[in-house]
Amino acid sequence: MLWKSHPDELTFKVSVKKKDSLTKREVLSQIARLYDPLGTIGPVIAKAKIFIQSLWLHKLDCNDNLPTKVLQVWNDFLVNSLKGGGTPSVLPTSRFFFINLYKWRHVSEKCNPADVLSRGADAKYLRDNDLWWQGPEFLLRDITDPEEFLKNCLHKTVETGFLTATELDNAEKLLIKQVQSTTFAKEITALQDGKSVPVSSKLKSLDPFLDSNSILRVGGRLKNSNLEYDAKHQIILSNGHKITKLIFEFYHKKCLHAGAQGLLHQVRLRYWPLNGKSTSRMIVHNCAICYKNKQVIADQIMGNLPKERVTPISAFTNCELWAIINNAGIQQGFFLELSSIQDFKDSLEVNTLGPARVTKAFLPLLRQCRGRVINMASVIGGMKLHKWFSNTRRLTRCTTRSLGISVGDLLAEHPSSDPATSGSGKMVMLPEFCGKIHLKVSSPIGRFIISSEEEAAKETRRIVSLVDSESTKAIRRSE
Repeated sequence: MLWKSHPDELTFKVSVKKKDSLTKREVLSQIARLYDPLGTIGPVIAKAKIFIQSLWLHKLDCNDNLPTKVLQVWNDFLVNSLKGGGTPSVLPTSRFFFINLYKWRHVSEKCNPADVLSRGADAKYLRDNDLWWQGPEFLLRDITDPEEFLKNCLHKTVETGFLTATELDNAEKLLIKQVQSTTFAKEITALQDGKSVPVSSKLKSLDPFLDSNSILRVGGRLKNSNLEYDAKHQIILSNGHKITKLIFEFYHKKCLHAGAQGLLHQVRLRYWPLNGKSTSRMIVHNCAICYKNKQVIADQIMGNLPKERVTPISAFTNCELWAIINNAGIQQGFFLELSSIQDFKDSLEVNTLGPARVTKAFLPLLRQCRGRVINMASVIGGMKLHKWFSNTRRLTRCTTRSLGISVGDLLAEHPSSDPATSGSGKMVMLPEFCGKIHLKVSSPIGRFIISSEEEAAKETRRIVSLVDSESTKAIRRSE
């Protein structure tokens, strides 16, 4: 099948040659070359099949040559039927409408396109046959309007030509009115009587009304919007009706097989189908084209889980504790004569005994991971104020100093070892000094070289440096 753009025609190009002798098998092969998926040249192919039927009367096998007279008939068919023949590119579409007729009338062979197909036709005759391409004249106008359809059937004088946009719109309104009159009879009767729809009706929440054409529409609250009339007041469609499904199928194809959500959006620009979500999903699910073109997502095979995630172990077996930070503190009471003994006990319990209990509980894990203990004191602890908070914080500082080891003493005792471990491999307490609180000046540290610097907390920097002899060695190595 080819399309000639300049004359706007669909043509069929068949390369067959006249031969002096042909077998039945060769004739079948030539007929099979006529590929017509749309059925536009059905009468031509039907005539070729009628010729094959005549060959069975001669009782010929597949490899037998055709008789001279039969061969001449086949050659005439090739010349008259398969030589050039174009078909209009605008193909006719059949329109159906089911109505109740009181009488059935006979359609003569001059008005019946089926006779053209069953009897067969040559390409030249089929090309100019309006009956085959457009159908009978009495069906060309108002086939969807029962009144006009009956009028054209009962009268000799009929209107011919293509349907106009107004006629198609009137036919659509008539179909919808017929559907609504059967599915929403109680609601329409109540609205015609000036009453509201029944409370038990499914349309109660839609605030329905009848327009000038007696079509049931959605009321809603979009009356003052600048949308079109059909978008503000959609036509109500019943759930599961044939007309509703046809409308969904039409918009599904019009929107290039859109998904369920996109299809429902397009339909609701003009109609309001009851239970539209399920209808939209059903149309998309039953579409053969969408099913064939649905993407198949490959499921990636996941790798094996690591051993640590699939082996049951006790708590804190594979974890490390870097440090314990004791930063809890409360302030209760002021001067001695204005405070109670309970205030002193509460402050002592939280500020002093609390860090001791926490540190003692985590000592096994600290030894295993070589962790450290950080006790947060306060600058108030160094002031001479008669406050329980000051006294308890001062006690925390004294406890930390008594348990910790100074940096100078540690390096002097083990100059070449790891500062975090002693010679026997046991854990040592390494306090971290803060220049703002613990060290007023850097002279107690002596000569030092800063090796790294990082942020330990908000507004707090941790400085790692080499002191005493280690700093001297580093300077010599760099020189």
